[in-house]
Amino acid sequence: MIKFNFFKKLKLNDKLLWFITILILSCCLIIGITSYNIAKTELDDKGKTILKNAVEEAIMLVDIKSKEVEAGNISLSKAQEQVKEYLDGKKNSNGTRTLNDKINLGEHGYFIIYGKQGLEVMHPTLEGQNAWNLTDKSNSNFKIVQDQIKKAETGGGFTYYSWNLPNSNEVSQKISYSELAPSWGWVITASAYTMDFNEGINDILIVVLASTILILIVGSFISIFYINGITRPLNQVVENMKLAENGYYSSISGIKRFDEIGELVEGFNSMVSSINVDHQRILSQEEKILNLAYYDQLSGLPNRNMYKDYIDRRIEMDLKKAYLFLLDIKDFKFINSMLSNKFGDKIIKVVGDVLKEFQNENWMVARLSGNEFGAWIENEEEDEIKQAILFFQKRFDEELKKIEFNQKFKFYISYSAFPEDGQSFEDCYKKASIALNYAKENNLDEAYKFNDDMETYIEKESQMINYVEEAINNDEFIIYYQNKVKILDNEIIGVEALARWNSKALGFVSPSVFIPIVYKSNLTTKFTKMIIEKVLSDYRSLEKKFSKDIKVSINISPLFFFEKDFIEMIKNAINSRGINPQNVIFEITEDIFINDFDAIEKIVSELKSFGVKISLDDFGTGYSSLTYIKNIKFDELKIDKSFIDNLGKDERLFELLKAIETIARTYGYEVVAEGVETAEQLRKVAEAGFDIVQGYIYSKPEPI
Repeated sequence: MIKFNFFKKLKLNDKLLWFITILILSCCLIIGITSYNIAKTELDDKGKTILKNAVEEAIMLVDIKSKEVEAGNISLSKAQEQVKEYLDGKKNSNGTRTLNDKINLGEHGYFIIYGKQGLEVMHPTLEGQNAWNLTDKSNSNFKIVQDQIKKAETGGGFTYYSWNLPNSNEVSQKISYSELAPSWGWVITASAYTMDFNEGINDILIVVLASTILILIVGSFISIFYINGITRPLNQVVENMKLAENGYYSSISGIKRFDEIGELVEGFNSMVSSINVDHQRILSQEEKILNLAYYDQLSGLPNRNMYKDYIDRRIEMDLKKAYLFLLDIKDFKFINSMLSNKFGDKIIKVVGDVLKEFQNENWMVARLSGNEFGAWIENEEEDEIKQAILFFQKRFDEELKKIEFNQKFKFYISYSAFPEDGQSFEDCYKKASIALNYAKENNLDEAYKFNDDMETYIEKESQMINYVEEAINNDEFIIYYQNKVKILDNEIIGVEALARWNSKALGFVSPSVFIPIVYKSNLTTKFTKMIIEKVLSDYRSLEKKFSKDIKVSINISPLFFFEKDFIEMIKNAINSRGINPQNVIFEITEDIFINDFDAIEKIVSELKSFGVKISLDDFGTGYSSLTYIKNIKFDELKIDKSFIDNLGKDERLFELLKAIETIARTYGYEVVAEGVETAEQLRKVAEAGFDIVQGYIYSKPEPI
């Protein structure tokens, strides 16, 4: 109580100084401690990664040598000794091994190989001894080697224990990673002291402490200077506010400042002079402000603020069961782009009008963002709600006809259950959003309920993003090429460059997996630049393999297409290698036309003026329009594989392909049929008038 009274009696100047001092100190300590912990964790994790990767590299070496033994190229004993020498070093006459640095495990790190019964198959100093009963220096009940072997036999794992520092009696913490090399039945262990990876953390602690002291000293002097200049006019404002509470509105004089304090004083004076006039107007606008805060003006539905507040209140009333639904209009960005924002607003209004029909004591509906709507539903079963959703879609289609629009719109729909999936609005909304993203990625039409597998899916996707980014940084991607062949004489006239990934951690990863990850993770520009550089660097080798002036096609993502320096980068990359621009074809897909059409036309024109050719890839799978073909001067159309796959099933496809070929010929475009795999497909494609084919019937993608 004495301390409280002490601070209570302090003047504002002193309180502010105390507050700033405590704030600076708290911020410095929080940032410092957090930085220390984050850095230590990151360094520890890096050490674990190094140990694990080292063991996996060692196992790969064992597998390679094992195959050499099986092939009869080397004896087993010689192969095993080569592995040991690579991992730890050559064996000395006294039985020890002099450590090498072929695989860096830190200052004191080294490899150990055990037999399954604990025999030291390889060790810098203890080779040939049995270490089965070796115990922790700080815990005699913990059997180190037994734990390492057990974890290795169950798929690999880390062991934490205490051991003497080299040539010292001082005990320090160690970590090892162990995994079984099944080829020879070896338990391979990489070990190191944790201090090998995180000893630099002490420097961070010293810097934090020194910075904190310096900031406190400088901050205190600066604070004293400015606080006095702030508090005097503030005190005057307080005094005049007290007068205003009693109905005496007097302005403040004698304060001449041109900063925020001056603005505060000036604002107070203006407020005092006009408060009586504005009072009634403020009261009359309260209802309007409330409406703006809690209602969406376009759809007329409650907005996210009211939606959340309503759900929070309902949950506090001991609600037993409810569902949070999310509805998202499919392809809404395309609707705005192709049919205008004005038409998009009409669609939003129609959705709002139809959803209002469902508003009742059990249903709370709202517009949550651009094209996302929500519903909070109580006292109804899931099947009943799904039927109501179907009825909503039917009513929506009926209302669209009233504005003379006869096409049907689809919705992505997801939901979560309260309290099963969460006991607050935020939890339920988060789970429903995860389900919505899952529905979008898998193009699901039905109402999709959240389940735990979706969260796992999102986590795996996040992990895959990290793998892809590492692969780009570590140059793991390679380029395969697939031939484009003229049917008439089987002449190879060009190749398409295709990215392939053989991950060190995951093995071979399909493009259908990593390409979507690249798009989602904002790595598109970096990835595409890398691919272009690789392909153009391969060009001279392609000429040697195929023919001079062979044409090479490169896929360009819509995101990279609109990069500010895209055209300049292309020109520099081609010119610097002395390649004829007419031998380079950039393939773009139809989804690029969701963007500004005029901008696309300008970029294409500039590229063609430079000399490169433009191909419209996957034609027919997206938002195909004769407008694109008519207004954008392409050099080539590529018919998507899905058309070719179904040629034998649907005779109408054959007629459609003939029509496409006729249109392309009219505009002077070459047409390429992708994905031709059978002789029958080749015959049909040729009969339709196509003269260029790309597919397995001629060649599979292969590295140069």
